[in-house]
Amino acid sequence: MFLFPIEKDNPTRNPVIWVWLLLAANCFVFLVTQYALDWDSVVAAAAFVPAEPTLATLFTSMFLHAGWMHLLGNMFFLWMFADNVEDVLGRWLFLPAYLFCGVAATGLHMLLDPGATVPLVGASGAISGMLGLYIVLYRYAQVDLLVAVRYSSYTFHMTALGAGLAWLGEQALLGAFASAGVSSGVAFWAHVGGLLAGMLIGLLCRLTGRVAPKPERALRIERDKLENIWCPYCGTKDVIAEFGLHVCSCCGIEYDIVVDTEHKA
Repeated sequence: MFLFPIEKDNPTRNPVIWVWLLLAANCFVFLVTQYALDWDSVVAAAAFVPAEPTLATLFTSMFLHAGWMHLLGNMFFLWMFADNVEDVLGRWLFLPAYLFCGVAATGLHMLLDPGATVPLVGASGAISGMLGLYIVLYRYAQVDLLVAVRYSSYTFHMTALGAGLAWLGEQALLGAFASAGVSSGVAFWAHVGGLLAGMLIGLLCRLTGRVAPKPERALRIERDKLENIWCPYCGTKDVIAEFGLHVCSCCGIEYDIVVDTEHKA
């Protein structure tokens, strides 16, 4: 059984830059290392090995991926959750937060298995940190939790916080199995470390108020019917009684709810 949190409609306020640069950088590095260089030599030089840790590989390993599915899976979740995180944190804070989550993820993996000689590659630890930030900054945002069991799948609708904590529990359980000797080739504890680091940053941002400034004008949100909505800035769910200008009951941001003319009958 595997859990996959899938973000629903949660538009960003401003264009994001770092998310697209990270997507491009990861794809570029993948193409170069897979098709222009010798992969074994790349792993020996740039992958992180807990038994032989170096400062350089702590960062270079975040941009290495072992195959197309590894790359596409990570980039999908980076694109899904990190845009809202950059939107709230701002461009100056986002990249340090991303790298810190990646380092924390690798650090927990090494702490629990310091003698491991299997190279660690991939951006999943840092991206797990983006999910951790998301579920703190947008804890009431609506998320579909996809549960895959053998050849079947089930979808559960819940808040981002509920889906994120469920995924955290799954990763910790799988990590415990891996520590007990059930090998899977996946660094589950790195996922746990990254998500916890992201949650910590999100909590610090909320406590200190160090988030991006609110927009100068109301956000435009299109809807084809009146329904409860979560604030695109702080994630608080509000009851919407009519179309028009609405003020969030928590953070005070204004957003204009208008009729979606393309889907309105």
